[in-house]
Parts: sequence; structure tokens; C-alpha cells
Amino acid sequence: MKSSIAVIPVCLGLLQGFAAAGEMKVKMNDLPPAVQAAVKEQSKGAAIRGLSKEVENGKTEYEAELTVDGQRRPVRARQASAEEKAELWPRVVAAYGGYAGYQRRTQRDIPLVLCDPR
Repeated sequence: MKSSIAVIPVCLGLLQGFAAAGEMKVKMNDLPPAVQAAVKEQSKGAAIRGLSKEVENGKTEYEAELTVDGQRRPVRARQASAEEKAELWPRVVAAYGGYAGYQRRTQRDIPLVLCDPR
């Protein structure tokens, strides 16, 4: 599945998670800020429901269901791979210029979070 990147629905941040495996229902305020931003960007004002978090093989993924014009649109927020980040980073910096300076000032890698259709 391709990520929806036409309007760069990515945000910068680290996917955080719990050590326990399984799926758990969560509220918007319980999501990491980066995931909240990605879901809100994808929703474009749609109703957001069914937020959940699942940990599998040490990786955390967040899922939501968006309702746009009466149509349900399930999405999954995940950290971009190194290849995806290399391709998208110039577009992110072009849209949000402050991130280039932030990356220069820090030694840590700034991950991208993408919203994919499920």
C-alpha cells in the first residue's frame, strides 16, 4: 500500500510504545504528538473514531478510522523506512523549513510518521 503523500501528511516525531504486545483502544490525547498530527492531517476535518494501538515485534502502530463525506477511511500511522525518509525529507523541509535547521542542530535522527490507508 502506498502512503498518501500528495499533501505531505507526514509529521516528525518518534513512535512511542509499550513493551506489552496486543491491541488496545486509545483516546486522541493518549497518542504521541507526532501520531496525533499525522491523523489530524489525514482527517482534514473528518470524524475520527476507533483509535487503537498495537505492538508487534517491538514496533508500535496506531490505527484510526476516519469518516469523510459518509465514507469510512481506515488509516495506520507508522514510522517511515530509511528509504521513504530519504525520498520524502526534501519535500518535508520544503513545506516546513524549520526541520532542516532542527536536524542540523541535533545528533539524533528525526523520524517521519506516515499515515497509510489500511
